[in-house]
Amino acid sequence: MKIRLSDNPFVPPGWDVLQHKDFGIWDSLESLKLTPYISAPQANDIKITGHSLLIEIQNLFPINANLLDFFIDNQSEIPDSIKELCPLFFMGTIYFDETGRECVRCLCHSIIDGEEKLYWRWRWLSDYWRKNNPVLMLKNFHESLVW
Repeated sequence: MKIRLSDNPFVPPGWDVLQHKDFGIWDSLESLKLTPYISAPQANDIKITGHSLLIEIQNLFPINANLLDFFIDNQSEIPDSIKELCPLFFMGTIYFDETGRECVRCLCHSIIDGEEKLYWRWRWLSDYWRKNNPVLMLKNFHESLVW
């Protein structure tokens, strides 16, 4: 099954896309070579806004929200190592929510009535990110692309 990070992202009702980074089409999760990213302030338990974090990672490869939707649609395929990172943010897609505020979506993981559930939430970029709020990144965008 191909992972299509080049497609237009899902847009919740009333929202708009501000930015969406195209990362092509991938053969598998393994070929993506994903890694969580925590900024130095986050690691030292210092609050950092989403705006500041976005500036810090602008030359890196934050994965887009298409992978978030792939995870939700294919929950049995998600490794436990990803679930353990939740909430996990996908800053390769930036939205305006229905109020016009900039935000990003994140993957959340819960056990509800003994059943594992994955779902998405969002956080405004004006909010603070802490050490338990990693951004999912590609280690190297140019490796393993399928065109």
